[in-house]
Amino acid sequence: MTRYARVNPDTASPEARDFAAPPSAAKGWLPLVIDAQPTPSGTQTVESGPITFTATQAHQTWLLVAKTQAVLDREADAAELEILRNVIAALQAGTGTAAERLQRLERTCVWLLKQSIKRGVV
Repeated sequence: MTRYARVNPDTASPEARDFAAPPSAAKGWLPLVIDAQPTPSGTQTVESGPITFTATQAHQTWLLVAKTQAVLDREADAAELEILRNVIAALQAGTGTAAERLQRLERTCVWLLKQSIKRGVV
């Protein structure tokens, strides 16, 4: 299947479809080229952009969009949680000196307290 796009004559908005055989060019269908996606930074995400048209092709474009603070916070929390799982596993295994285990326990408690405050539990 090959993807084609056109401007819908009824709605004047772009539409894209898969076709097993090339559709009629008379109906405005053009081959859809999927442009390379840009590389987002840690604070961005890639979203579908508009389909643009030339005389012979349609192009699926991409947009870089800033992540919201809520998304950044969730990602940071998820990364921290993964680290803390390793910390807890090390605590359970009893590895390290007593001072190291105490530091791990303190880090875990601080993180749990922050999460409780965020959720309004404390």
